[in-house]
Amino acid sequence: MRTRGEIWLSRASLWVPALVFLAANAALFAFHRGLLATRVEGFEARYRETAQQAERLERQAGELSTRLGEVRGNDERREQLYRDWFATPDQRLTASIAEVKQLASRSGLEIRAISYPQEMIADYGLSRRSFRFSVEGSYPALRQLVYLIEMTPSFLVLERIQVGEVRLGGDLRAELELSTLFSAQEAAGRPSS
Repeated sequence: MRTRGEIWLSRASLWVPALVFLAANAALFAFHRGLLATRVEGFEARYRETAQQAERLERQAGELSTRLGEVRGNDERREQLYRDWFATPDQRLTASIAEVKQLASRSGLEIRAISYPQEMIADYGLSRRSFRFSVEGSYPALRQLVYLIEMTPSFLVLERIQVGEVRLGGDLRAELELSTLFSAQEAAGRPSS
């Protein structure tokens, strides 16, 4: 009878190739696993680096957006400064008249004749520049115009409204007087101190 060792040796041609094949596969598996782990670590490192870069770029984009908003705000304030404060009284009055004409048009009214009286208020060192005009249209349109004048950011005072004749169809004719104030020095063409 043969011993167990002899049986294994006699059949070595069967199990040795299988064992070599298994060992080769295990070695190849370990090699590929190590190679794959290295590649995965490389991908993870690149992902972390890209994520950090994306966060930096997002932060910079937010800062640039904030700065852009500040620059645009400064541009608007500069334009307003030149338009509202460095403009002559005549330029500001002309802008106010244009605004009132636009508001009348939005209300559905048509402005007729305009006059431009000026009055000095010596006690306060001011000059009142007024403009009187007549409009024709419906009563709701007149109410809308008064509302829009009250809501305008321009410094305009509605001094007087005088409703005249009412025509067939409900249209009426009204005269309005608006005014705004300037310093007396400014109105005289001298810079204010």
